[in-house]
Amino acid sequence: MKKYVQFSSLLVIGMVIFSCNKDSNSNKQDDTVVFTVNGDATNVTSDGATFTFTISVADKITVSDKGVCYSSQDSKPTTKHSVVSKGSGAGSYTVTLTGLTEDTNYYLRPYAIVDETTYYGTVSSFKTLADEGEGIVINGIRWATCNLGEDGEFVANPEDYGALFQWGRRADGHQSRTSPSYPANNNTIEEGAIHTSELDANGQVPPSHPAYGKFVKSNENFDWRIDQDSLLWNTGTKDNPVKSENDPCPCGWRIPTKEEWSNLWWATDKGGGEQGELNGVKGYFYVAGSKKLFLPNGGYRDGRHGGMGYVETRGLYWSSTAIRLNGFAGAYSFQNVVVGYYSGWGLSIRCVAEEK
Repeated sequence: MKKYVQFSSLLVIGMVIFSCNKDSNSNKQDDTVVFTVNGDATNVTSDGATFTFTISVADKITVSDKGVCYSSQDSKPTTKHSVVSKGSGAGSYTVTLTGLTEDTNYYLRPYAIVDETTYYGTVSSFKTLADEGEGIVINGIRWATCNLGEDGEFVANPEDYGALFQWGRRADGHQSRTSPSYPANNNTIEEGAIHTSELDANGQVPPSHPAYGKFVKSNENFDWRIDQDSLLWNTGTKDNPVKSENDPCPCGWRIPTKEEWSNLWWATDKGGGEQGELNGVKGYFYVAGSKKLFLPNGGYRDGRHGGMGYVETRGLYWSSTAIRLNGFAGAYSFQNVVVGYYSGWGLSIRCVAEEK
């Protein structure tokens, strides 16, 4: 799986004036061709990278070919090495390199051919990312790149909101943003918390119960069940979490603990992340060096009446930790690191890998 991140390029922004006859190894200064680097490189992945250059030339000069040459072995690549041509003419051009080797240093420089003479810009270097498999590893924890969907799989894109789960429940249909409410399928405030004696051996709503697959409303203890169980999603400890049968994350993934959410907060370059948009969707970016994780503002579903709230303006994500046994569980908030939230509320889930 490719992982896209912002790359702090080693390219020097400015104008560089170099020329080289393609039939010799000597370089000489010349004002015939000017190469300008336009900002930083972008989209450096485990097997590719993107660069932008601008070529300007003296009057009455025709560029017959331009592009970049690169090599992982030679620190001064020429057109005898790997080449990506961008055609004739001066001006700006963007080059995307593909098929590179992961975790490898590369040397690159732009070139232009004028009257059978090859001119080169300055050499720059970059390194492809290590292929870490699925997800993004930040401070030793592998985070899924997308939220959990209502079908128990990850949604297609990082900006997709995904499902909203009540804390401790498995994926029985209640997590759909449009699932019916219980007891009454409307937005009235009412008490529908289920007694422990009505639940199955795993503490879940059984298929025979009228609340199965529905969003359970509660206005008294603010939990979907009368007696809270702190082990519904994690049967281990905070330091050695163990995924329970109720955890809705896909195989190989589990719901993070509140300590792991705190880890993400403090491990990133800006504690608490930075507000931004991805493809027009508001959320928070978490950047740690070359790693970049996006969490959308998916809002929540109110546990008292089942209505939606704060969609597009706030992101709230469950942890597997029950903070205290009075209806609260640990939730990650962009504003407050980890806070206690009522277990009966429907919040988003972003899974972490069981094997780090």
